[in-house]
Amino acid sequence: MLQSLMVREYKKIYGNPTLKETATLTGIQITRVHRIFNGSEMKLSEYQSFRSLINLKTKKNLNSQESIETLLENCLKDCSDYVLDDLKNFLRQKLETARLMKRPALKNQNILKAGA
Repeated sequence: MLQSLMVREYKKIYGNPTLKETATLTGIQITRVHRIFNGSEMKLSEYQSFRSLINLKTKKNLNSQESIETLLENCLKDCSDYVLDDLKNFLRQKLETARLMKRPALKNQNILKAGA
């Protein structure tokens, strides 16, 4: 999820660049960029390349405020597999709750039916 959001943000900021342009900017092989754009999971180094380009263009100062991306990177480096699984489950639950909250109401679909 985070990865797909970052790819969308990258494409938006850089004006939907070609695979070749992205490969040149990131230093990632063009075939790998294609796979990433089509949903393949990123390696940490690839994630960092995209994040650096986004930060460079948006001029975010990550040193003054820890971002969620930085926090996740640090967790990936330093936490045990058990802790990472726990974090993934927690984030999935929060995401599912957020998605459920955003769904439009069923517009009384089950309560009001024609002729009832």
